Amino acid sequence: MSFFFTHHGEHYWLKRVSGTHGGEVTFRNLTLDQDLTKQDLNTMLRPLNKSLFQQIYCFDERALQAIFTLNRFDLTQRIQRIGAIGSDSWIGLTKQLTQDAQQLYKPRGRVQPLVTKLKQYDELTQKLESAKTQYSKYLTIEQTVQDTQRTQNGVTAQLKTRKAQVNQYQRLLSGFEDYQQVLALEQHGAESESTQHISTDDWQQVTQRYTKVVQLQQELDELSGHMTENVAMTASQRFYESHQQQFDQLANQLPEQLANAHDLHSQEAQRTAFRRRLQGFETQYGLSLAHLQLLSAEAVTALTDLLQTKQRTSIEQETTTKQWQKHQQDFNRLSDQSTTTATSGVDFKWLGAGIVVVLIALFALSGLFRTLGGVAGLLIAGYGIFKPTLNGTQRSEADSQLALLSSQLDADRRQLHALDDQLINLDAQLNQFGQLHQLTSVEPDQWLPIQTALREYQQVQMRLNETQQQIDHLSRSSRAFLSQWQFAGEVIGLGGDVDHQLSQINQFLSERHDESRRLQRDKQTEAAAKLHRQSINQQLQHGRQSFAQALSTFGVSDIESFNQRYQADRTLAEKNGSSTGACKAVN
Repeated sequence: MSFFFTHHGEHYWLKRVSGTHGGEVTFRNLTLDQDLTKQDLNTMLRPLNKSLFQQIYCFDERALQAIFTLNRFDLTQRIQRIGAIGSDSWIGLTKQLTQDAQQLYKPRGRVQPLVTKLKQYDELTQKLESAKTQYSKYLTIEQTVQDTQRTQNGVTAQLKTRKAQVNQYQRLLSGFEDYQQVLALEQHGAESESTQHISTDDWQQVTQRYTKVVQLQQELDELSGHMTENVAMTASQRFYESHQQQFDQLANQLPEQLANAHDLHSQEAQRTAFRRRLQGFETQYGLSLAHLQLLSAEAVTALTDLLQTKQRTSIEQETTTKQWQKHQQDFNRLSDQSTTTATSGVDFKWLGAGIVVVLIALFALSGLFRTLGGVAGLLIAGYGIFKPTLNGTQRSEADSQLALLSSQLDADRRQLHALDDQLINLDAQLNQFGQLHQLTSVEPDQWLPIQTALREYQQVQMRLNETQQQIDHLSRSSRAFLSQWQFAGEVIGLGGDVDHQLSQINQFLSERHDESRRLQRDKQTEAAAKLHRQSINQQLQHGRQSFAQALSTFGVSDIESFNQRYQADRTLAEKNGSSTGACKAVN
């Protein structure tokens, strides 16, 4: 897994491969072109770690359901104490930390875990100090072992030389009798020949030179065996070095393109948000706002006047209609009353009622009550007889009211007709206004309220267009940049979307930089080894020349002949009882 991020104005690239102890981490500062370590990443993230991240930001279904177990008092208290969104997880964390603290330290408990841990800490500290002391001793012993190993290697080389000498001596011992005969013959010819004898010092010097030559040859053979003639280089690295200049030019543009890719994602997210906002407008108003035009200030003023005039006219029409209905009801009521009065003469109801009252007074009452009852009965009967005369006066008043109501009804009808014509004229003007400003798909009462939404809609549309232009620009830049990498497409394995290809390019460059550094180290190691081998070779040549010169001094060609001469000289010297003395020194 790899990704890019920006911290304090600098761009970084992080790659992590799963494994033990957090896996393998490759961390790089792209701005400074500098490799960083896993410790640098931990320092940047400090004090945040995995445990703290999970405690702060992570929660599960159980934590979500825990809120339903709270009563009203607990919930209110938590909201007052925290007062922030997401406080449930913080409350749970507080409880968990409190429980952990109680587990570490219990005032009334017999065993205090915290004290136990401190005691364990002191014991571990003592063990650590003891281990530090033992470690210094270990380093001393390790150095002694290395010195002993080097001494053993030298002794082993000498042992090998001594074994060769022992074998030589054993061969000489088998031919000892022949050797004595040779000595006898040499004694007879000693007077005629002058032979240079080999002393012990000569033998030691020649042997030392021979041992040094053997050791130098062994060291040279070991260096040759470990020497790598050619530094291994991958095909990708050879291709990279053959196009070094082109890769360097494009690599300088990579941080900018990575930043462009990040900006491209941000712009695409904004484009999605703008499109959703536009769709929300169209869903809210049930039509497409794209073809509508925003009204000018003059048009808004004219439309406002038309709508207000129509509203006033409608209210006036409604008021006049109610007034006409009331006049019509009054007219109908008076007409009914006038008709009823005109069709009646003597009112027999009142006349009959008066007669009944007189009869009751005559036959059922007496005294004053009979007199009062009789007078009342006469009055009632008289009202029934003279009612048509009274009604004639009332009818003339009703006729006057009906005439007035009739004129009012005519005026109401004329006013309603005028208002209807005015409303028709206003509707025609609104229709003409809607056609002129392409608003016919919307109800007139929504023309003014929709202007605010339309203005915001057009602003969002304008920002959407600007965002799309920015996306197109960034996309063209990315495509142009990636097209320049097609010469290395097969080597890098380019494929997929822009982000994937940029990641592949960045990984390829990182691997090439790592391999370049490895090759540089290998070349330096190889150069140092060559210089060391040349030095050993020069010492070996000088040693061989010195050894060959020493052998030629004594007239022999190899070390075996030299040893045979030396043994023969020693035997002869012992037999003659005299020392060969000083011989020619070996330089």
